[in-house]
Amino acid sequence: MRARSIYIIALGFGILVTLIGILGFGALRRAKTIYREMEHAQNTYLRTESFRRDIASDMYLADILVRDYLLDPSLQNVKPHRDQLLAIRSSLQERMDKLSAELGQNDNSRLSQLQDLPLAWNWRM
Repeated sequence: MRARSIYIIALGFGILVTLIGILGFGALRRAKTIYREMEHAQNTYLRTESFRRDIASDMYLADILVRDYLLDPSLQNVKPHRDQLLAIRSSLQERMDKLSAELGQNDNSRLSQLQDLPLAWNWRM
């Protein structure tokens, strides 16, 4: 009887170790999936944040160019200021298009609201 109970206990521990291994493997796979999802979300956030920072810096540069033009409206400075503003405008439009492509359909409504702001009159030349 004693030998039989050792086999039953060994079988029980074997099954227990096997179950722990299977559940551990499943948990490891789930953890890897969660990690990949988190990594993707982080990379998307970093790209979007980079676009946002670049857009803000272009807007600040455009503000500085407009300020410089208003402080020194000589005719020789009009063409360079205009060219620089047009370059910034095209850069901003490219960034907005890339951001629109990067974002899903969920955030495109907010992006279109940003593009439709009343500040658009500043870019008419």
